[in-house]
Amino acid sequence: MRSKRGSYSSPRGSRRACLCKDGRTYSRKCCDGELINQGIGSIYAPSLGCQNLTLSDFSVATDGTVTLPTTDVGTITSTTPASFAAVDTSTERTLTVSILVPGGYSNAEKTIECTTTATQPATPTLSCSDITLSGFAVAQNGTVTLPTADIGTISSTSPASFAIVNVSTVRTLNVDITVPSGYFNAGATLNCTTTATQPLTPTLACSDITISGFAVDENGAITLPTLDIGTISSSSPASYATVSTDTVRTLNLDITVPAGYFNVGSTLACTTTATQPPYNVLDCSEITISGFSVYASGNYVTPTVDIGTISGTSPSSFSTVTSETNRTLTVNITVPSGYTNAGATLSCTVVATQQPAFYFSQITPAAGNYISVEPIANTSSNTYAFSIYGNDPETSRLNAVALSNQLGTEIRGQTTTPGSTFAFRDTRVSFYSPSDSLIVKFETDSGINNTFSYVTPDTLGTVPASPYGGNASSWTSYKMVFSAVTSVSGSAVNNPAHEEIINNGSDQGYYWVIEDLS
Repeated sequence: MRSKRGSYSSPRGSRRACLCKDGRTYSRKCCDGELINQGIGSIYAPSLGCQNLTLSDFSVATDGTVTLPTTDVGTITSTTPASFAAVDTSTERTLTVSILVPGGYSNAEKTIECTTTATQPATPTLSCSDITLSGFAVAQNGTVTLPTADIGTISSTSPASFAIVNVSTVRTLNVDITVPSGYFNAGATLNCTTTATQPLTPTLACSDITISGFAVDENGAITLPTLDIGTISSSSPASYATVSTDTVRTLNLDITVPAGYFNVGSTLACTTTATQPPYNVLDCSEITISGFSVYASGNYVTPTVDIGTISGTSPSSFSTVTSETNRTLTVNITVPSGYTNAGATLSCTVVATQQPAFYFSQITPAAGNYISVEPIANTSSNTYAFSIYGNDPETSRLNAVALSNQLGTEIRGQTTTPGSTFAFRDTRVSFYSPSDSLIVKFETDSGINNTFSYVTPDTLGTVPASPYGGNASSWTSYKMVFSAVTSVSGSAVNNPAHEEIINNGSDQGYYWVIEDLS
């Protein structure tokens, strides 16, 4: 049988229909140029129907967005619907397509409505299992550290905190999460949970507390201890009886548990111990320290003790002061035999008052100057005075009057001048040697108004023999006379040896003490 291929007499690419290979059907699709395709076709133009065209590429996205189809015949003029709602299961969707029929068809320029289908994928529904909650923690005191979510927004959590626990405990946090867009249940609230372990809060016990400082002295008096944890609310006993041998004493303590422990606020009954020494231990309170006094110069009289032996004192001396000052001396005492602490050294203290010292060095004379003082205390003639002698080898140098003015000012408390009489009361004037020996002391009665005055010149009959001798014209003198003096002490007598307080411009260490006795 001869092949029919190779003949191209049949229509091809025209609007005419060709006979298909089945010998019965005419269609433009069968116009392949073969002889079998020849035929006069229908004597009228065919009508275009949906079965005669192909719609391609229609699809529906997860969110319902439509991808429009294309047609191999005609022109698509509209589609419906424009989109589809999201679905939670895969769903077949149908699109209605309006197609304008082209020329060559009996229904040319008319619109036919065809349909095409596509499967819309399911939009996922968000659940708690899809969400990762991280960062949730519970502190020992129950404070919550909130978690974060990798999907959605946390709208609320509960509870806000947890109670403390005495064993490590798994805690569950309720978390409300708002579903974001992109999920079938967008906008809904999921009630999710997450867990974390809350560490235990310890329960305080007496063994956890360091109790320090408890002591009992030989008299049974208690020194209460201190705690590193908690507060002592009460203790017992208040004291102990004395003992003759070292004795272990137990103190009962009620301790209030502080915050940070499971049993906060409760009371623990704890104990601590200390050794009470026997009653025959010597201490400073049993020793009498007597005889300590401080000179205005800062030197002092070393005290004595009625028990033990003084092994040393400190300081070795005190500095001078400008006002009456209490001085404390530390006395080291070796405990004698007969006491439990025999041989030990006790550092005890004693206090005495130091008066201010007044030195002539405040007005320092030039080299080559000599000043002497003659203290006069003649009780038989009721004469009490200081005769002050000064040599003046240089013109206008008045050492005697300078010293008189200075001493008078100290006694009076205001500027004084020779030839005047001033009232004073309740005052003690003392004159000391460099070795702190009292030479003379004049004292007034309490409440009696007494006077002193300057008289010049004093007799020069007893001017020191050196360096100038007898009645050398270069000497000047003043006498400071006290009246109504009621108390006198010291070794001064009428016309005693002179005390040379300045020698060739050098202070010899004599000093006065002016005391207010009021």
